[in-house]
Amino acid sequence: MKNTGEKPRILDVGCGINKLAGAIGIDRNPGSRADVLCDLDRIPYPFKANSFDRIHAAHVIEHVADVMGTMQEFHRLVRAGGTIYLATPH
Repeated sequence: MKNTGEKPRILDVGCGINKLAGAIGIDRNPGSRADVLCDLDRIPYPFKANSFDRIHAAHVIEHVADVMGTMQEFHRLVRAGGTIYLATPH
């Protein structure tokens, strides 16, 4: 992550109703608190490459049809030196 004094840009994938404060949330559920509604199985997501300092995906990866394709999309979206946080019940 760049140390420019700017706040890190975070993407909360599958944010549901508990979107991280300050993050851009994406979800397919219109009842969520997502900033962007999109089908998480339709890649690419509507963001440019290297757009985020952090990607947060808590309890979502087990719900996508193509885990490896989704991981590749996360890699495309996160900047060099950025982080990807995954949590799964499995």
